[in-house]
Order: sequence, then C-alpha cells, then structure tokens
Amino acid sequence: MKRFWKGLLGGKLLSETTTQEMISPQIPENSFKEGSYSCGVWIDREDGGGRVLSLEGCDPGVSFHFSCNQERNLIITLASNFGSDIWKLYEKIKALFL
Repeated sequence: MKRFWKGLLGGKLLSETTTQEMISPQIPENSFKEGSYSCGVWIDREDGGGRVLSLEGCDPGVSFHFSCNQERNLIITLASNFGSDIWKLYEKIKALFL
C-alpha cells in the first residue's frame, strides 16, 4: 500500500489530471460527517488543516483501511480477517498520530 500511495500521488499510476480528480472532493464535504468523498477515496481534514486520503472496505471475513497523510508523510495500513474490527483500532492510531 505504501507503493500504491507513493505511485498514485507521485504521478506514476495515473495522469496528473486524473489523479487530481480522484483525490478532490466530488461530493460536498457537508454530505458526510467525516469529510468528503471522491472516486473511491475518502477525504478527511485534520484539525491542523492536513488532508488524509483513505481507502476502506469490508466483507464477511475481511476488513481493511489504508490511509495516507502527505503533509506528515504517514501511511497507515490495517487489514483483518474479521468483518469489521479495524475501525476502532484506526481511531486509536489516528488519535496518536494525526
């Protein structure tokens, strides 16, 4: 996932135009409690103004959360073989580092 974020944000996976569209809000920020959404990517704002990009999902037997904060050079990758047990852990990690 580190290579994915670095490749995406470094312009190695998509054109600059497509990348900017993918990481720019497509649905207004006030539509969700936790930020905005664009082309499969959740976009959250930190208190200090930094931006956190996240990919997440779950199905029975698997859950994942991958996030990237460019300003802090921080990538968080969580994966589990349970359906929905990583979000509480992500919130704890987020409280420590973001």
